[in-house]
Amino acid sequence: MKHTFVFIDKVLIILKDVPKSLDTPEKKEHAHKIVRDLESYTRTLKKIIHSHKQEEYRQRLHNIHLAGAPELAGKVDALIKKFDSLLVILERDAEVLKDTIENSPEKWVSRIGDLAFDMVMTGLHQMQAEMTEEDKEIERFKQMALFEMHELEELVDSAEHISDILQ
Repeated sequence: MKHTFVFIDKVLIILKDVPKSLDTPEKKEHAHKIVRDLESYTRTLKKIIHSHKQEEYRQRLHNIHLAGAPELAGKVDALIKKFDSLLVILERDAEVLKDTIENSPEKWVSRIGDLAFDMVMTGLHQMQAEMTEEDKEIERFKQMALFEMHELEELVDSAEHISDILQ
């Protein structure tokens, strides 16, 4: 789970550095780079999330000896559904953003805002100063590393993304 959240955080980080408008070729190129990065992280997330659904990794989660892990193991299905929702959002919005850059650049800020809001609505990150019980559960999932390094290297085909995990 820990590795999944690394890439969710990476998506949030790239969304913090978006141009406010697309009124110059440089800003459009920067927007294209953001979309390419978004698509790249989405592909990596998709592979990792798909792997979480495999029985071998579900069993590992049940066997993790972190405080509270047994009660969290029963909540994996709900978390996987949130991950699936996030993938739908990222894949859909990457296409919308590409179209916006080329055909409706005046709607760029609004479309980026839609993506950010949709990500918030998944509940997969914490934005409040005071964490709810659900936020605390998410934080505990963030500490669970289910994959061995060699397994991650098989899943993640980007050297840059492997580097992100190691940081």
